[in-house]
Amino acid sequence: MPNWRAHNKINFVMYFICLAIILIFFHRLEKIISPALNILLLIFTASYIFSNYFLSPDLDLKKNECKKNWGIFGFIWVPYTSVFKHRGISHSIIFGPLTRIIYLLLIILLPLIVLKKIGILNIDISINLDSFGWKVLITVIIGIYLPCLFHTLADRIFHG
Repeated sequence: MPNWRAHNKINFVMYFICLAIILIFFHRLEKIISPALNILLLIFTASYIFSNYFLSPDLDLKKNECKKNWGIFGFIWVPYTSVFKHRGISHSIIFGPLTRIIYLLLIILLPLIVLKKIGILNIDISINLDSFGWKVLITVIIGIYLPCLFHTLADRIFHG
């Protein structure tokens, strides 16, 4: 089973392979690299790196490098570790990243919603997506899912 460094190496090799595939596909499709595509590539890269370092499937372990990356905020993953057992649903190709995304959104949005309800916070939490917004959302989701996918596949291949 790969360790943290091996997972990072695998994920970054796969990142460059994905990037090459994306560039080849869009270059053939558009014949040029548009500014919008450049923005989406930056968003993809940022979400991929964030996912690799902060949303690893190994967040279900009590001690792991990913929790260390959260620094003083690593404590927010303690309940996640209690609920999800290692190599359980958190290592599911589809549901694993989804559990971490939903968990993180709850951790962030719940306090904001409570503060808004009691009148301490006066911000609009709603999201309106236009056509480019949908592209951004899909790009972020893909950027979050791929490193988790590669991590899980590496575990399955090298674990036996």
